[in-house]
Amino acid sequence: MEVLGFTDVGVRYKDNQDTYLSMSLEVGDTKTSILVLCDGMGGLEDGRFASQRVVSAIREIALRGDFRKESFLSAIERVNSEIYEKYSSKGKQCGTTCSFVVLSEGKYFGYHIGDTRIYHFRGSNYKILTEDHTLVNLKRKRGEEVSEEFARKHRSTLSRCLGAFKSPRLDYIEGEYQEGDTFVACSDGFWHYWNMSLNNLEEEIARIKSLGELDNITVSMILV
Repeated sequence: MEVLGFTDVGVRYKDNQDTYLSMSLEVGDTKTSILVLCDGMGGLEDGRFASQRVVSAIREIALRGDFRKESFLSAIERVNSEIYEKYSSKGKQCGTTCSFVVLSEGKYFGYHIGDTRIYHFRGSNYKILTEDHTLVNLKRKRGEEVSEEFARKHRSTLSRCLGAFKSPRLDYIEGEYQEGDTFVACSDGFWHYWNMSLNNLEEEIARIKSLGELDNITVSMILV
C-alpha cells in the first residue's frame, strides 16, 4: 500500500486547524490502513485543539490494534464530550469535522461528520463516500432554493460537527475495495477547487492556492 499526505496553511491564516493521519500497519498477518481528516473551527487555537484531539483518539485505538467500529465510535464520542464540556462551560463554541476510513482485507468502514470528504477511486471512476453536512446542502436536500449569494456566504457553514453539540450524529460508511483502488480524504480547502487529479498532490495544492482558496488545505491518500 502507498500512503501519502500533505497539508498547507494556505494564504489567509497563520495557523493550520487541519489535522490528518494516514498510516498502514500490520496486526498479526493482517495489513490495515487508515485515513483520518479533521478540520477544526471555533478560533484558530481552539480549532486546532479540537481536530488534534479527535485524530489523536482515533490513532490511539488503531495503534492498540483494536479495529472494532464500536471502539472508534466510543473514542470519538468521548472526545466530543471533552470538547463540548470544556468550551460550553466558558460560554464558547469549538468544534471539528471528522472523516475517517479503515481499510482491511478488501473491506472498509468509517465515520463522518462535517464537510471534509472521503473519495473512493477505481481507475478514472470515483464516488464520494461522505455527505457534506453544511447549511447549503441541508437546504438543497429539503428542496429549498439556494441563491448564489447564500451558497457563497454559507458554503462552509456546518449543520453538524464534533464538539459543538452534546450528542452529535455521525454517518457510518462501509463497503468493499480491490487492489489498485485509491482512497482520498481531504478538507474543503482542497476539494473546493480540486480537478480530481491524483498525479501530484503537492502540485495540486499549489494550483488550488493560485485559484484563490484561502482556507487551510489538506489531502491524504492510500493506494491499495
